Amino acid sequence: MVTIYTIGHSTHPASEFIDLLKLHRIHRIVDIRTVPGSARYPHFNRERLGPFLRQHHFTYEHEPALGGLRKPHKESVNTGWRNASFRGYADYMSTTEFQDALERLIHSLGGDSRGSGNAGKPRDPAAETPVTPVTSTSTIPARSTRSTASASASASATCLMCAEAVPWRCHRSLIADALVVRGHEVRHIINRQPARPHRLNPMATVDGTRLVYPRQGEKAETS
Repeated sequence: MVTIYTIGHSTHPASEFIDLLKLHRIHRIVDIRTVPGSARYPHFNRERLGPFLRQHHFTYEHEPALGGLRKPHKESVNTGWRNASFRGYADYMSTTEFQDALERLIHSLGGDSRGSGNAGKPRDPAAETPVTPVTSTSTIPARSTRSTASASASASATCLMCAEAVPWRCHRSLIADALVVRGHEVRHIINRQPARPHRLNPMATVDGTRLVYPRQGEKAETS
């Protein structure tokens, strides 16, 4: 199992964004925006963001194959999503392009993309130890060996970055579902509070690692 974080850059000033990453002990940023730019917040344009993050000792990479802005299929089986953007991304998740990109991400963290025996089972946040942010943002903390929870938030922690402030308005929530059904852990950074563990969308129907989001009362086609 690997632990992956997510964040939305939202309207943060550059310095506040850096502080938020350090607070949650993030080291590596994977940009999952299809169009990695912002007219209103140009410091989040890829051409400026990458060098700025590296200057502050973060690694940065862009993974457009995990990006959003996907159109739904005419015969979409993900009719539980009323929003066309989410339905389109759910359709895209069944493609080889998405599966390969997700596999690259998981393998880069030393994980197994095939999932585990717990795949598809929602985690109970009450049974998990929350990762407490560090109080100082002056340096990225060294790896801790005191517990699995603290180790998962170590200096090597990877964070998927998009634009939306909250995950439930962003396609990164669907990526999180895909990671969870493979037995991995996802935590969402929203503010300075401990990152929130992701819960599998209750609308999802799971067959192995395949996800379908049918409309309530419809039978999911997972084959």
